[in-house]
Amino acid sequence: MTYALITGGSKGIGKAIAIELAKKKINILLVARSIEQLQQVTKEIKDTYGVQADCLATDLSQTLA
Repeated sequence: MTYALITGGSKGIGKAIAIELAKKKINILLVARSIEQLQQVTKEIKDTYGVQADCLATDLSQTLA
């Protein structure tokens, strides 16, 4: 299954891009720091556009040890 990976997907430009891709029936993987907003946007996209949508709450600016 093909997904589009969108960073900063919980608000602003990232959210707008996710919505536009979902309108085109592209599955979405959202990444952002705020889990609450991220889960809300993920559910909204699933419910509204009928695509697969998942999320990962993480800070991509931090290196993993």
